[in-house]
Amino acid sequence: MFSKRVMTTGLGVFSMLGLLVAPYATLGAPKASAQAAVKPYKVTITNLTDKQVFSPPLIATHSSSLHVWQLGGIASEGMRIVAEEGDNMKLIEELKGKAQVFTADTPLMPGKSVTLNITVRDGDVLSAATMLVQTNDAFTGLDSISVSGSVDKETAAYDAGTEDNTELAADVPGPPFDGHMHGPQTNPRQPISLHQGISGKADVGTQFNWSNPVARYSIQAVEPPPNSSSQPPAAPDKLDWPYYGNDLGGMRYVDTDQINPSNVAQLKPAW
Repeated sequence: MFSKRVMTTGLGVFSMLGLLVAPYATLGAPKASAQAAVKPYKVTITNLTDKQVFSPPLIATHSSSLHVWQLGGIASEGMRIVAEEGDNMKLIEELKGKAQVFTADTPLMPGKSVTLNITVRDGDVLSAATMLVQTNDAFTGLDSISVSGSVDKETAAYDAGTEDNTELAADVPGPPFDGHMHGPQTNPRQPISLHQGISGKADVGTQFNWSNPVARYSIQAVEPPPNSSSQPPAAPDKLDWPYYGNDLGGMRYVDTDQINPSNVAQLKPAW
């Protein structure tokens, strides 16, 4: 569920401006190998739901040996806080030195999109996470997908397995409920699984339910601009005199080879 910091900077935006397409932040990047090529990509995240608001989306690029989250696995503390509070900071801390992390600055409203500019090192994979804020601990995202060229991925909603799905207003952070930081914790913590949706058994009505997929991630390779430094400099125009008389001595000499002893007799006045 949103922390007070996120509620101030994020939820406060809802009523005044709607979603802003905010700049992204890059945090916790590992040291790149001297041999690893880094390629730029654009990732556009689209909220496909009718009513669910997404917390500020997070993307991480990292080694294939790392999982930010995994279906059937147990959520880390950082992922628990993302799924329950919509706060990315703990997860960013967990990934420091292990991944490049890119985040949006504002929540993603239903039907809207946001684009993040990211970089991916050769051989790295991409993960993503964002909370469905009118739930106890639902999230969506990507788990360690390979990145090559351009691809679209549609994603389902997942249950983080960290909080009981009470559907009580007091336990749900998104508007109009604005509940506590989190509700009753599962004990023990359950594996991440496909979310069963909103049942309507309490305060959160079925109008906040969804049909999968809930999000689309469009990943597009960005062609780098031509490297102008690799182009040879243009030769100076020999007929363009930089000084009066062509040089500092005013010698009026031009080393062009278009006029030579064999054709000089053909010269005629031009005016």
